[in-house]
Amino acid sequence: MVTLSVLIIGPDETMPVTAEGFITRVMYVPHGPPTWLVRGSASWRIIGAVTCNNFGHVVKRWTCREVLDTPEAIPWKWKNGKQRSYLLDYDHGSNRRRESPGYVVARAPWGYLEDRGIA
Repeated sequence: MVTLSVLIIGPDETMPVTAEGFITRVMYVPHGPPTWLVRGSASWRIIGAVTCNNFGHVVKRWTCREVLDTPEAIPWKWKNGKQRSYLLDYDHGSNRRRESPGYVVARAPWGYLEDRGIA
């Protein structure tokens, strides 16, 4: 069973993040009976986040634990809807700053996967 911590909510995809910080994707399997699979890479994980000022300079760094425990404390968007804070992730041996498309990180509701018949 997968224990979720937060969800990365984008315009066209919602990606669950496990309590250990691993990013997963929920995929629909069309062959056979309708089923959902939670797929994640052992190497794709959150390593933190950064908040930038309006010139793009980093003004605050957030640890992975802060992102997972209190995502609501991080200002993800400016008032005009532009991205203000960015996730830092590690995948395939390199660190990245996830910039687009725009997204927010929110606490995963209890039973998120179970309500969808996934877990």
